[in-house]
Amino acid sequence: MNVIRPTCRSQFSEEDFNFILGALGSDGDECFLHELLIDPETRDLILDHENLAVAILDNPGCIHISPHLYFYVLVRQTMKRTGIDDRELTDYVAEVLAAFLHPDSPGRSLPAQVRDSSYLFEMFAALQGADEPTSFQIRAHIGNRSLFLTGMFLEHLKERTRRRGAPDITYYEQMGAASFRAASRNRLADKFELAAVYNALGDCFHETRLALNKIADRHLMMGDPPPPAGLFLN
Repeated sequence: MNVIRPTCRSQFSEEDFNFILGALGSDGDECFLHELLIDPETRDLILDHENLAVAILDNPGCIHISPHLYFYVLVRQTMKRTGIDDRELTDYVAEVLAAFLHPDSPGRSLPAQVRDSSYLFEMFAALQGADEPTSFQIRAHIGNRSLFLTGMFLEHLKERTRRRGAPDITYYEQMGAASFRAASRNRLADKFELAAVYNALGDCFHETRLALNKIADRHLMMGDPPPPAGLFLN
């Protein structure tokens, strides 16, 4: 079953480690810092270091790091400033960005028997008679997609509402939050250790969306192009 999980911190590449060592290490302490990065608790503290964020986000040149490191540090710094201090939630949201900005990511896929639709009513219709695993994946997919759209393409959504009478941002927030809450109650959420993350997103979808709006405005420079085809839910 392909579901997005909070795995950014476990997918860092060798280039990522080398970048962290270069950003935070000094002569003679690279080996010590590398050992600390192996331990999950000290790794998390290192990833919170302000100098690492500066090295990534204020670098005018091209840096060779994975999307997992880039999005984790970016989301972590932004969410902390908005009052959300939850590393597991940060990791999940960062993985959503990495998945939805990569068109071939398996985390975006649905079960083979479910047609991925850009219409919300079709996605909900697919829930009727769906077995437990399929229902779980559909609800998680609606939550993830709603979060990505409202976070990364806010102005485009507003323009669709103004010009075409499409659902407003509140609609997407409500559907996304409700889908995450429903997914959190599925027993598979416990199996994949996602219940707490889904429940948190159900409770703080709005605040998380605002954090992603800041990221889109300040760092990703999406500009005017519309979201990838097929991502709308109305």
